[in-house]
Amino acid sequence: MINDHNHFLFSGDSEEEKAHWIKCEKNHDPFILVSSKGEFFYELFFDITNLTSSEKISEISSELYEFYKSYAAFFLIDNSLWSDYDNPDYFFQFIVKKEHLESIAHQLYYYLKSKI
Repeated sequence: MINDHNHFLFSGDSEEEKAHWIKCEKNHDPFILVSSKGEFFYELFFDITNLTSSEKISEISSELYEFYKSYAAFFLIDNSLWSDYDNPDYFFQFIVKKEHLESIAHQLYYYLKSKI
């Protein structure tokens, strides 16, 4: 299911995911996919590899990693829950609290769009 602004897609339908990928490539937009991670969290995955250089991806990844560490600390997300995402070299997925999904996913889209 695509959200109201078409900035991200909920995973589950491979045909819809493929169509969203094609639309993102055509429009030079970041591809953002959301998956449920239990009762309290969503996982955000993004892909910009086809939109910018590897150097720029590394820079964006480092900036997002720093943001995410602050977010996780501020909202008291247990380190054991996000340790699987603790990769500053290419930080392309992370978990957020369900109540923060809309605002973070939309801001992630705008942030990535401004950087690519």
